[in-house]
Amino acid sequence: GDLRVARMCRVVPHPYGIAEAEFFVDQVCSRADGRIYAIVLGGHVVGCVGLESISGESATLGYWLGAETWGLGVATEAAGALIDHAFGGLLDGLERIESGYWSENVGSAKVQSKL
Repeated sequence: GDLRVARMCRVVPHPYGIAEAEFFVDQVCSRADGRIYAIVLGGHVVGCVGLESISGESATLGYWLGAETWGLGVATEAAGALIDHAFGGLLDGLERIESGYWSENVGSAKVQSKL
């Protein structure tokens, strides 16, 4: 795991080993109130984008990327595609998607300003 990534995420631990990855796949990705998708670039998983806390009319957007892909527009493209998909029929009755970022996370501020 990369400490730069973990510092910008709400719940990504550091160090991030096999046990943490297994927990993420087994527990987080399978939650009934969420939809988590891998972000794949060049045949490699470089991050995740998802909606969590889905309840009726609202959901919360979250994403993370490996530092090697920061600044390439990958997060903006992935988050935008998920938002379009969510409002396009993935989630019936969805009216609002919320998101946030740490004040020092300039990259996420830029991503969210474009969505």
